[in-house]
Amino acid sequence: MTVGGIPLLECGVNVDEDAVIAIDGRPIEIQKKTVYIAMNKPCGYVCTVSDELGRRTVYDLLTDIDERLFTIGRLDKDSEGLILLTNDGDLAQKLLSPKRKIEKNYEVVVRGVPGANDIKKLSGGITIDVEISQTKQNKPVKSIVKYHTKPAKIFEIGQKQGDMKLSMIIKEGKKRQIRKMFDVIGHEVIKLKRVKFAGIELGDLRPGEFRHLSEDEVRSLCSL
Repeated sequence: MTVGGIPLLECGVNVDEDAVIAIDGRPIEIQKKTVYIAMNKPCGYVCTVSDELGRRTVYDLLTDIDERLFTIGRLDKDSEGLILLTNDGDLAQKLLSPKRKIEKNYEVVVRGVPGANDIKKLSGGITIDVEISQTKQNKPVKSIVKYHTKPAKIFEIGQKQGDMKLSMIIKEGKKRQIRKMFDVIGHEVIKLKRVKFAGIELGDLRPGEFRHLSEDEVRSLCSL
């Protein structure tokens, strides 16, 4: 047996999970434990493994999880609610593909009370500024382009102290998209919470809590 091309001369040796292990010169595939997690991301946390600004990340909340996970459906620092984490790369790529048009459900609280015409504009699609990254002369370059959002489903939930709470369903996920959409009609988003993603519900998870998805939930994601 060899590990990374080096003969293994003793038993009980820990090796890196990415190391190439071979027996009689033939590589063997090690079955990895596949993990699927739903988390209620709190405000103030970012969805990166590490942050150059020293901000807290969702990975700080993943206690007793040894596997290397990555997020599906990120939320910005000021937003909260459901995110999924997994080490199943194939499923992650599938769910993040714009072609799949995966539904994302949000509860949105905005400052002021948007009128019926404003809600109609948002529902039909509205033009916002989005940032894109390109490579020019081997250097990353960011630029701002105009983007017209796809149709969305928006319903009023209620009003309180001059602000409005809405339910919103979209099938795309540009960076800070919902906030930018409401900015266009002159209403600031003061609270944004994702309550459902790809059919998986946030449920009664409290901020910072997470749970493993059930077998039925995993099957439902794989069938999308």
